[in-house]
Amino acid sequence: MLTFLIFNLKMLEAINIVDYMMADYPLAIRDSFEWEEMREFSRRLRELIPHNRTLADSLILLVDRRADTNAVRGILENIRRGLISESNLRMFPDGVVSLERGKDLYARECAVCHGHRGDGRGTVRGLDPPPASFVERDDLSPFRVYTVLHFGAAGMPAFHHLSDGDKWDVAFYVLSLRHEGLPGDTFYLPLELASVWSDRYMSKMGIEKGEVAFIRHNPGTGDTLSLILNTLDLIERTARSGNFTDALSILNGLYARYIEPVEKRMTDAGRMEMDVMRLRRALEEGRTERVGRLVASLKEHFLSDEGDSPWHALIGSFVILFREGLEAILVIAIMLSVASIYGNRRVVGAVHAGWAVAILSGFITWGIFRKVLSGLPVYGEILEGLTSFVAAAILLYIALWFSSGAVENIRRKMKEASQRRAWIGAFALSFLVVYREAFETVLFYSALYESADRGGVIGGFLMGLITIILLGIAVFHLHRRLPLRQIFTVTSWMLLALAVVFIGKGIREIQEVGMLPVHFLDYAPHIDLLGIYPTLEGLVSQGAVALLSIYLIARRLRLSEDS
Repeated sequence: MLTFLIFNLKMLEAINIVDYMMADYPLAIRDSFEWEEMREFSRRLRELIPHNRTLADSLILLVDRRADTNAVRGILENIRRGLISESNLRMFPDGVVSLERGKDLYARECAVCHGHRGDGRGTVRGLDPPPASFVERDDLSPFRVYTVLHFGAAGMPAFHHLSDGDKWDVAFYVLSLRHEGLPGDTFYLPLELASVWSDRYMSKMGIEKGEVAFIRHNPGTGDTLSLILNTLDLIERTARSGNFTDALSILNGLYARYIEPVEKRMTDAGRMEMDVMRLRRALEEGRTERVGRLVASLKEHFLSDEGDSPWHALIGSFVILFREGLEAILVIAIMLSVASIYGNRRVVGAVHAGWAVAILSGFITWGIFRKVLSGLPVYGEILEGLTSFVAAAILLYIALWFSSGAVENIRRKMKEASQRRAWIGAFALSFLVVYREAFETVLFYSALYESADRGGVIGGFLMGLITIILLGIAVFHLHRRLPLRQIFTVTSWMLLALAVVFIGKGIREIQEVGMLPVHFLDYAPHIDLLGIYPTLEGLVSQGAVALLSIYLIARRLRLSEDS
C-alpha cells in the first residue's frame, strides 16, 4: 500500500512538472531565475522517471543549453504521453460534463478545506500544506485537477470512491470558480483542448478573457460546425502570435476528431481536404497571411455546405456509390470479359469470388477498426492509401501481361490458367480493387447516414446501385463484342489509366494524414474523379508511372505485331 501511494505521488508530481515546464519554458529562456528553476525541474523529473532515463537526460541537455522551445516541448510531450499511458488516464472526459453535478460534489467533498468559493478558506484550519486557492491559480487545467483527485497529493487523499465522470465534473467546476459572475463571450473550444489547457495557456494562445470565462462555464458545448469554425479562428490567432507549431498541432487534432468525420458528407470534400493540406503547409512554413486566407476559405467550405438538405443527401449518396463503384466495375468487367472469351471458368469464378469476399471484408474491417482503432480517426485514410498502391501495382502488372506477346500466346496462357496460378492473380486483383472501394464506401455512408436526411441517403444509394449494375453490364457486353486483339489493346490502356488514378488517390490519402510531404502547384488541375490533385508529389508519381507503363506497353504491342 505504501509503495502504491509513493508511486502515485511520484506519477502525479512528474505530470505536474511536465505541465508546468510546457507552460513556462518559453518565458524561462529569457529569465535567469526561471531558467534555473527549469534546470532543477528537469533533474527532478529524471529522479521521478528512472525507467525513461534516455528522454530525461535529453531534456536536461536541452534545458542546460537553453534550447529552442519546440525541441524542449517535443521531449516533454513524449514524457507526458508515456506517463499518461502508464497511469491509464484519459486526458479528457468520455461523456458530457455537468457543472451542476460538479458543484454538488465539490460542496460535499472539497469545500470543507478549499472553501465554498474555492479561495482556500474552508472550515478546517492548520493544514500543511495549506489548501489551494483556485480563484488565484491561472496555471491549473481540469486535467491537472483530475490527476490530483485520481492520485491524491501531499496532505490530500485520492478520491477513489468517485467515478471518473464525477472527478471530471469536479475538475471542470473548480476551474469555473475563477470566473464566477464574469460575463462570457461566446467561444466554443473542443473538450480535449479545454481539458488540458490552463487559463494562462488559453490567454497565451490568443483566447480573450471573456472567451475563457465562457469556455469554463460551458465546457464541451457547441455543435460540430461551431467547434470547427471557432477552432479555425483559434488557429489563425495562434499563427498570428507566432506560435505556428501550436497552431499546427491544433489543426491536426481538429482534422482528426471533427473535420475528417464530417468531410464524408460534404459536396466538395476533395477541395476542402486540399485546403486543409495547404493550411498545414502554410503553418509549417510560417506564412501568416496565407494562413489567414486559407482559414477564410475553409470557413466558406463549411458555411456554404448544405448538409441537411434531402436533395443534398440524395445527390451526395448517389455520387459516393457511383464514384467508388465505377473504378471497381471497370476492372471486374475487363477481367470477366477476357476470361469469358476463352471459357476459363476457374478464372471467372475467382473474379466473382474476389469481389464478393471484398465486399464482405469491407464491412468486417470497418467494424473491427472502428472498435479497435476508434482513437485514431485517420486510420481509414492510411488503409485506403496503402490499398490503392497495392491495387495500382497489380493493375500495372495485369496491363503489361495483357499487352505481352502475340494474341495466340495470350490465348494459350488463358487456356492453361486453370492448371496454373492465373486464378490466384485474378482473385487478388478483384479482391483488392473492390475491397478498397467497399471499405471507403462504408466509411462514407456511415458518416452520411448519421448526419444527413436518411431518406435521401437511401434513395441515392439505390440510384447509384442501379446505375453501377447497368454500367457493369454495358461494359461487359461491349468487351465481349470487340475483336480479340482490340480487347487486349483497349484493356491494357484502361487498366493503365485506372492504375494512374489509384496512384494519385493513394498519394493524396497518405499526404492527408501527414505521412508524406506536400508541395502544391496552384496552377495544376484538381479532378477528383481522375485522381488528379495539384501537388508535386502526386503528379510526378502519376507521370512517372504513366510514362514508364506507356513505354513498356507500346514496346510489347509492337513486338506482338511484329510476331
